[in-house]
Amino acid sequence: MNMKQFIKSIPLFSALSDADIQFMIDNGQVKEYVKGETIHSPDEICNYVSIVLEGKLYSTKYSLSGKEQIVCNLVAGKCFGYPVVFGNLTYPEYIITETQSKVLYVHRDILMSLFDNKDFLLLFFEALSKKIKAFSELVEILSYTSVKERVARYLLNQVQESKPDNISLKVNKTRLAKELGSVRVVVSRVFKTLEEEGIIEQPNDQEVMIIDKNKLENFS
Repeated sequence: MNMKQFIKSIPLFSALSDADIQFMIDNGQVKEYVKGETIHSPDEICNYVSIVLEGKLYSTKYSLSGKEQIVCNLVAGKCFGYPVVFGNLTYPEYIITETQSKVLYVHRDILMSLFDNKDFLLLFFEALSKKIKAFSELVEILSYTSVKERVARYLLNQVQESKPDNISLKVNKTRLAKELGSVRVVVSRVFKTLEEEGIIEQPNDQEVMIIDKNKLENFS
């Protein structure tokens, strides 16, 4: 991997010069992790913006009863830590590796030195805004009392992102259930019910076609 070109391709860092990105790399630290490793927790202060170079990770929360709520999926090119890195705050969730992964850590002092680049500063604020919007959408989904309402809102959000009414689910039903605060059997049953009611069609387990968007909106 050409790390400099890879980082340059990430929207958050696209305004930085090659010299700035090399400065980040030279002053950063690359760590490798095995599958299933909890690499950060909510009792740990976040001092770094982290860039996923390889692999898959996810952020998740646990209730007092042990129920898991996945907050975000992190693949190569995604970043985490930036919403809290300048507040002397802890990580908001557990960060867990789904596969063997490689992460570049960039200390907040390095980021601060790059903020003279106003275009980069604007991209950083834009990333924060998108993260706030994503959290708002997650809170909205979880505010619905029934899993059917949560699934409906999730599908409608996916339609907004993809424009056509044909959706490719990014995760399997087990993972989606954790993202919606439920369990696989309940989520699968909801998808089947929506299909029986003529609201969606499922050509396969990963594809969903919205047949009646108005009815779906009624549930959300």
